[in-house]
Amino acid sequence: MQRNKPPTKWQIYEIILKISYYFVLGKYNHLRVFRLAGNLYREQVLTGSRFWIMEIKLSLGLWKVLSWNIRGCGCASMMLIAI
Repeated sequence: MQRNKPPTKWQIYEIILKISYYFVLGKYNHLRVFRLAGNLYREQVLTGSRFWIMEIKLSLGLWKVLSWNIRGCGCASMMLIAI
């Protein structure tokens, strides 16, 4: 962190709060996972579109959803779900 400047969001999670995992759902429905190792986040490898969190025995992944609006038009979107 730089002196006289507020910390970035990344620095708050990484250094101050020490959040174990950081999940990012990208603009084009691409899931990225980072794991805290020491004081730095390291990007993790996903199996398909899923990530297994061993400590809590939980898998998170993307699921494609097709929803219908009131006019009957279909809209595809992605949801992050626990598996």
